Amino acid sequence: MLDSVLGAAEYVVFEAGVGEQKAAQGGSLGGAPVLLVVDVSRYGAAWIRPGTVWAQRLAGCGKFTPAFPFAGIAVMRQSLDQPGLVDIGVGLSPHLLTSDRQTLQDLCTTLGWPCA
Repeated sequence: MLDSVLGAAEYVVFEAGVGEQKAAQGGSLGGAPVLLVVDVSRYGAAWIRPGTVWAQRLAGCGKFTPAFPFAGIAVMRQSLDQPGLVDIGVGLSPHLLTSDRQTLQDLCTTLGWPCA
């Protein structure tokens, strides 16, 4: 029942990384892998999907292209009444170099963020 709603959320998450300014941000670190972080706290039913599922869905959805300016997308949620993150998940592009993938996986492990 939520496939179309959550599919729309996936579309919006990827669209957040499109555009000239965002592409410039994605390439701003001289080739180092850059993550795009998207807050879905108040985007429809997107908050229903846990970070672990977001990570798997983003990594496997086929919307990462070799031209996508970011190495991965972190989808996160915040609480309305408390500081800090409630949940986060990181989907990595399948087009990453092995060394860049390892760098991002190590970062996610250190931060306790699920990634795929």
